Amino acid sequence: MRTIVAALAVLAAAVPAAMAGWSTIASDVGTAATGIYFTDATTGFLPADENGAGAEIVKSTDGGKTWTTNEPHQGGLLFLDVAGYGENIVVAGALGEEYSIDGGAYFNTSSGGGSGQCVRAVGARGNPDAIAVVGEFGLFNPKNGVAMSTDGGAIFTTFDAKLFTDARYGAFPSAKTWYISAGNWPEANDDKPSNDDFAPKNDDFSDAPSTITRTPRFELRKTAKGGYKPYVRLPGRDAMVTGNETIFQAQISLSTDAGKTWNSVFENKGDFYANGIACIDDNNCCFVGEADAGAAAGARIHCTNDAGANWNRTLFLPGPQNSLLDITATGTAGEYWAVGGTLSSLDANATFYHSTNSGNSWTLDSTISGSYASAVDCRLPPPVIRESTAPSCCAIDGFDMALKCENWRASG
Repeated sequence: MRTIVAALAVLAAAVPAAMAGWSTIASDVGTAATGIYFTDATTGFLPADENGAGAEIVKSTDGGKTWTTNEPHQGGLLFLDVAGYGENIVVAGALGEEYSIDGGAYFNTSSGGGSGQCVRAVGARGNPDAIAVVGEFGLFNPKNGVAMSTDGGAIFTTFDAKLFTDARYGAFPSAKTWYISAGNWPEANDDKPSNDDFAPKNDDFSDAPSTITRTPRFELRKTAKGGYKPYVRLPGRDAMVTGNETIFQAQISLSTDAGKTWNSVFENKGDFYANGIACIDDNNCCFVGEADAGAAAGARIHCTNDAGANWNRTLFLPGPQNSLLDITATGTAGEYWAVGGTLSSLDANATFYHSTNSGNSWTLDSTISGSYASAVDCRLPPPVIRESTAPSCCAIDGFDMALKCENWRASG
């Protein structure tokens, strides 16, 4: 397996014009991380992974300025995301979930889940009452979709979202309305061992033994422009193909009855794959997607205001250098943040797109040179900007240390 080394920075934003823009408030908080969650103005969590130390959960009690490991975690091969509500914190990863019911002081192993890439609170912002993990669950008759817990993460019940590709992210604006974003990108089955993310690659099926474990893939993948960017993907068994996965695929699956039935409300085969999804309410949602090759290469945002009946592409950033990985709704009416970056063989710039009209239009609020934003959370402002009355955000920078960018600096 190729060694993955990434420097991480915590990036903070203040929305009011007088304080507009994103800046770096902490650097080198871990080796690799793809999620971030703040419970209040001071307490935050990262699902981190340290080379040589394995999976860990790091915690900040000063608004993200400093981070420490609160306890060892022996059960996780790779932690990928974190979320919670109240005193309940859930971390998901390659070998299952861990949960805390005491605000992150202690974590225990969950039951009934599986390999999860995305964790989200369930219910209206500010009043959630459950936790959901998106991924693949179960060794026998596996379910490619979502696992739901109503007891703080101790026990999960799994639901198959009826997808033709890999479940990746989710949004759960109410107890019964669940959106799952899914997707995959083209993959060859003839990689040289030195290029394999795992040996053999999980979706290099012609090279893989029949007993291969379908582990979540966290890779630093070379882009068409010669740069590198982090990707995370959980291959779903229903999405298995023989030989090459030759096209990009994107799908949104929706349940309005708490996972009993599902409808595919968005499908694209050939242009791009879907990343993060977020909802203001049951009817208003947006998701981000991208492709680094093909006629439709670039990043985009698609939004619905009628519960998935129609989706409009409200932002398109043409070119393989453009990426959007995550999106969140802030809790203020009509407001979203979408994050990602532009990548080249020489440089990278984290990008932060902002909408205040339910995703109908977007503005580029900030860029940060030498960075790539891989996840964003807009729960509560950290202390450095807590005087703000508008929602504020924190993002995690998961860029590749191979560029020797050890000190992340704001561009403005």
